[in-house]
Amino acid sequence: MASTTYYNTLIEAAEGCPAAAGEVPLVRRSKKSVANLQFELLQNILTN
Repeated sequence: MASTTYYNTLIEAAEGCPAAAGEVPLVRRSKKSVANLQFELLQNILTN
């Protein structure tokens, strides 16, 4: 079975995806989730 672990890879939405925009992940606890940390990293990269 092939690995599904990706490193240094940005996976984009498919061309036919009906979503108009992404959403900021909700912070549900006092600690940020992996999704929150990844979103912040991408946001910092794309805005600099």
